[in-house]
Amino acid sequence: MNLGTLYLYRKNYAVVQEYTEKALHIYKINQYHEDHRSSWFCKENMANCLLKQNKIKEAEPYFWDVFDIQTRLGFLADCLPYVHHTISEHYIDSGEYDKADRILTALSMCKEKRRAKTFLLLDKLDQQQPRSDVNPRPREQTLEYGMELFPDNDSLFEHKVRVHHVARGDLTGLEELLTARDADADTYDDVVYWCVEDDKPGIAGEVIDRALQKFPGNQMLIGRSVCVWYSAKQFQKALTLVKQLDREGVHSDEVLLDCAQTLHQCSENEEAYQWLNKLLTSTDALSDEMKQEVDVLKEKLDAEAKLQ
Repeated sequence: MNLGTLYLYRKNYAVVQEYTEKALHIYKINQYHEDHRSSWFCKENMANCLLKQNKIKEAEPYFWDVFDIQTRLGFLADCLPYVHHTISEHYIDSGEYDKADRILTALSMCKEKRRAKTFLLLDKLDQQQPRSDVNPRPREQTLEYGMELFPDNDSLFEHKVRVHHVARGDLTGLEELLTARDADADTYDDVVYWCVEDDKPGIAGEVIDRALQKFPGNQMLIGRSVCVWYSAKQFQKALTLVKQLDREGVHSDEVLLDCAQTLHQCSENEEAYQWLNKLLTSTDALSDEMKQEVDVLKEKLDAEAKLQ
């Protein structure tokens, strides 16, 4: 059994499975009761090992044997949260909501083993299968309660922002959340990035404008704002922001390219060349997609220069 645990830490899951199967066989022939701690702990290790190999169907019977014992005898504080979370997420994704609810509800009430992810998955479950007004989820199982328990957890914050505010177009609630968190410039930058990634350019624009009101002159936010407004084809607004940037202090390839493209759109080709040159000196580090964009812009600038 100890060898199996050792190989688990070494991520040699095939060997773990072999040793754990041997241990379970020994417990069986020695007639260990299923409630014996060594027996169910071994089964939980087996479930863990199988989940690490993405063998979810094989892990399920081991998990349920252990879960039933842990909840019946009050041993949930000895569980492996990773196992509970992984099985629950599988059930949510496969539409087996009652199973996920049973596991996560029990885990959320275990002070020793509940984690930020427990509350994130409970909220994910409720997004998939909303609770009725007559049977709301107890507050102690909600995302908001999880954020109180784990106030610095980035995953909970990101989930709250993207799912509860950005996806719903709730700019007021988003601003209230950022204010309550006393969000710094980096946090605003993250939020704008999520808005863009989730195809919410309108909210991205509102948030970046408010961020710059709060942090005027912040070069990182100005660069992000250029990208937002260039993407929205508001080139004159983007141009105003480009003029506020210190080119030598910009190290983001995305910002450098969007500044060059903005200047080109506004017929300021000479300055566009200067921004583009920073990218041309480091093309090996660029993605294939960005290399192509850089080449296309350079071709346009070269062609227009010949016409003058």
